[in-house]
Amino acid sequence: DKANSQLCYTDIADMISMINRNLDLNIKDYIVLNWLAAAQVVDTLGGIEVSIENPEVIRYMNGYLTEVNQQTGIWSEQLDGSGTYNLTGTQAVAFCRVRYAGLGDVGRTGNQRMIIERCLKKVKELILTKPTTVVRAVSIGMDSIATNLSMLELGNLAFQAGDFEIEESISFPYDLTKGVKDAVVARELADNVVQLHAYLYPEAAYAYHLPEEIKRISEDIAWMSDVKK
Repeated sequence: DKANSQLCYTDIADMISMINRNLDLNIKDYIVLNWLAAAQVVDTLGGIEVSIENPEVIRYMNGYLTEVNQQTGIWSEQLDGSGTYNLTGTQAVAFCRVRYAGLGDVGRTGNQRMIIERCLKKVKELILTKPTTVVRAVSIGMDSIATNLSMLELGNLAFQAGDFEIEESISFPYDLTKGVKDAVVARELADNVVQLHAYLYPEAAYAYHLPEEIKRISEDIAWMSDVKK
């Protein structure tokens, strides 16, 4: 099935193993948020400002918002047309779910990265003016997240956020097409993995050697999806 469905059928350890195996990475630490945790964090930060100009995005977002309100038990009103909003927690979660209105999965993950960037910006502002709010934002969602980091480690990360900069945000795979079930399919996963390592580790890109297993996985994906470069 699709990679983003992995967590529906297995546990976090298997999901991370899948990512590491297919992309030749070595991810060890993780933070997984459900809708409630994400909504609580955004609300604790005082909301986040987002401009939404596409009325179709608003329409789908409002549809998702009804379900997110019910599932989290936190009520937010629907948006009234295009414009700039200070999104509440459940509104932000609903915005992150929209993949229709021409967005596709690439557009949806772009929205998710935008929300993360706006939250980081808000945290950096609050560290200087209301540091206790940052502590509350970290602690309030603890019952609704899964992580292998301690509360102390999470707190330290939050207070180091003032030094963090998201210089660039990009989707993966770089070369893609649409498969069955609207799945995003990499055209030659192997080539995409080489590009990913050059992006993540530019100082070592010249020395990177693609593992044979990634080549085999790439060939399997091409055969199963009938997607070739």
